[in-house]
Amino acid sequence: KNYDQVTIFPASSGLLTTSIVSGAAPGPLSAGLVLPNNPNRRSWFIQNLGTGVLMVKLGATPPTTGNANIFLKGGTSGNDGLGATWSDDMGRWSGPVFVSGLNPAFTTLYTAWEL
Repeated sequence: KNYDQVTIFPASSGLLTTSIVSGAAPGPLSAGLVLPNNPNRRSWFIQNLGTGVLMVKLGATPPTTGNANIFLKGGTSGNDGLGATWSDDMGRWSGPVFVSGLNPAFTTLYTAWEL
């Protein structure tokens, strides 16, 4: 994971942290934590920047093909911006977010942010 930026803003209910995370998702037998639990989260976003399917799991357990909450399709080529996205602009989910690649034969890259 690459943490590109962290900015703290004052908020009425505590502190908001803005972070941008990007990296390669692990293969289907392992998963990576993208966003940790954050009770102050107001919004979050994730995009598949790779060519393979990116599985996203909301909760304390890593994604598998049987329990992933979201499947994001890949783009035509890596980092072409055509991969699927998911966002929660209402801040309904403040728990951990995990990702995993569905097929190790494809490149699975992602970028995610929260505030």
